[in-house]
Amino acid sequence: MTIFSSGISMYALGLLLHLALGWNFNTSVLASAAIVMAYTLLGGLTSAIYNEVLQFLLIVAGFSPLAILAVAKAGGWQGMASRLNPS
Repeated sequence: MTIFSSGISMYALGLLLHLALGWNFNTSVLASAAIVMAYTLLGGLTSAIYNEVLQFLLIVAGFSPLAILAVAKAGGWQGMASRLNPS
């Protein structure tokens, strides 16, 4: 699972560099791999852990407004509760 997730992340970063900078896709993937490797080698496991925590916080901060808007659109907590089966 980790290899699969890492592959998707490398693909996404390579695609981003390809689209933003106009580099060849293969060069972009290799550049993204070099960036991640240098970051991890220079900072060690601690830097990788801090990076994961930062990504988690950014994801939570990004999805929180979506969750709040979805509950408001459903009529608030009482509106959602009224649509549920009592059992």
